[in-house]
Parts: sequence; C-alpha cells; structure tokens
Amino acid sequence: MVIIRGGGDEVDFDVFNDLNVIDAWISLPSFRISAIGHSKDRTYLDIFSDRSCDTPTAAAVGIREEIEKIRLKQGISQIIQDFQAKEKELNQKIQELKTKLSTERLVIVALLILFIIIFLIKNF
Repeated sequence: MVIIRGGGDEVDFDVFNDLNVIDAWISLPSFRISAIGHSKDRTYLDIFSDRSCDTPTAAAVGIREEIEKIRLKQGISQIIQDFQAKEKELNQKIQELKTKLSTERLVIVALLILFIIIFLIKNF
C-alpha cells in the first residue's frame, strides 16, 4: 500500500497525524510506503510506515526494491524446493542401492555356502 501526497501547508498534513488514520494504516495486511509532502514534512503516518520516502520518485524506487526482494525470495524458495526434490530423489536411489547391495550380499553368501558344501561333499 502506498500513500503519496505532494507538499503544501502544514495543516494539509493533519489528516496523516489522525489516530484513526494511523490505526487503519497499521492494521493493513501489506507492506506500507508513505511519501507525504517534501523532505522537511514528517507525519505520524511516516513513523508507522514500513518505508517512508521524501518524494513520489523515492516511493516508486521503494516499490521496485520491495518487488525485487519478493522476486528474490521466490527465486530462493524455488531453488530450495528444487534442492529438496533432488535430495529426496537421491535418498530414494541410495535406498534402492542399499537394498540391491543387501540382496547381492545374500546371494554371495548363499553361493559361498553352496561351494563349501560341494567342496565338503567331494572331499569326504
């Protein structure tokens, strides 16, 4: 949410110091940017904003920066999801290899026992 208001008389900014306006502003479930007046003008709304800017241009820059942060977070989230999927896939392959290895070990042990039995039978 963005509030942009150009400069003017100090009395023009009283609405941005009103407690009802401040309460409504604080309760918004979004990122809040204010750009009210000029650099010398400050209101309570500025204090309770996530970002307070001196000019509308600075507010636009702030919006762009927040969008870039969101995109970066989404990109990182996607990388993490991809990594977790790859990790799950590799863990499944490891489990399959362990199962195969256990089966092969059993076969080898069985063959060794068979060879020992055949050796014992031939030599006795």
